Amino acid sequence: MIKRINLLSVMAVVILAVLISCDNGGNSLDPELEAQLREIVSRYKEEFGIPGVLAGVWIPGKGRLIIEDGLADIDTGRPISKADHVRIGSVTKSFTVTVILQLVGEGLLDLNDPVGNYLPDVENPDATIAELANMKSGIFNYTEDAEFVTEFVESDFLRVWTDQEIVDFADSNVPYFPPGGGWHYSNTNTVILGMIVEQVTGRPLGEEITKRIIEPLGLDGTTYPTTPDMPEPFAHGYGFDP
Repeated sequence: MIKRINLLSVMAVVILAVLISCDNGGNSLDPELEAQLREIVSRYKEEFGIPGVLAGVWIPGKGRLIIEDGLADIDTGRPISKADHVRIGSVTKSFTVTVILQLVGEGLLDLNDPVGNYLPDVENPDATIAELANMKSGIFNYTEDAEFVTEFVESDFLRVWTDQEIVDFADSNVPYFPPGGGWHYSNTNTVILGMIVEQVTGRPLGEEITKRIIEPLGLDGTTYPTTPDMPEPFAHGYGFDP
């Protein structure tokens, strides 16, 4: 059974590209390739029980394709559309690390700075900014913490967590390895990088992302969320209810 959840990070609406305000006309892919891509999307949609899929393919010199397959809202039956806003989830990491690299370029940060310079109480304080960005810090992934998962589900997925609350969940667990001693995907790394951005600039991460990336690139359909609310129109997020 599928249960509706307005959820930041758990999306059964699969997004393969940022599609808002894109045009699918005038530069079509080869019909045979297009048919193959549509079949692949349809097959995975059915296999995983996904209500709606937006898939974007851009191949230099060969064309582009936007696939809209399925529903944005299973209650109303509204088809999914490239005009729908969606949560991009972990793609936000690309925005955060881009700001980090800009600050490095401006001489305000060094990739070899230890995180302890900014957050002295964090586990593995000797991990560098570069190790956080490359998932080599060893710092525990807060979304693997059982207590966090329980509280997240019990809040109906709508609670807004502070960065410090998230880091506290991570710090209650033993690090995976010493800094640089391995590789482990950890959402905590990027949360900490966002906190460092805020310390260095004196402004919220969302403001820095907006000023440095969203506005200069004219990403009119892109915003940094600070609440569970979504701008209209949007595709609902769904998750499996075991």
